[in-house]
Amino acid sequence: MAMVGFSYVSLAAIAIGGFVALLFLLQQYSKRTRDPREPPFIPETIPLIGHLISQFTEGASFFKRIQ
Repeated sequence: MAMVGFSYVSLAAIAIGGFVALLFLLQQYSKRTRDPREPPFIPETIPLIGHLISQFTEGASFFKRIQ
């Protein structure tokens, strides 16, 4: 059975976009209160994986920047 008007690529793009949107919403609504004794929060531009991407792109300078 083929879906009329949809290709598998567009269906995959919609599914991936929906998954990313779901992850973003989960992150926004799951914010917990922070203990004042914890270090300051470092915001990320891409939800959940932003720090990992920064580590790969910046290398050792990433750790110097967040120190």
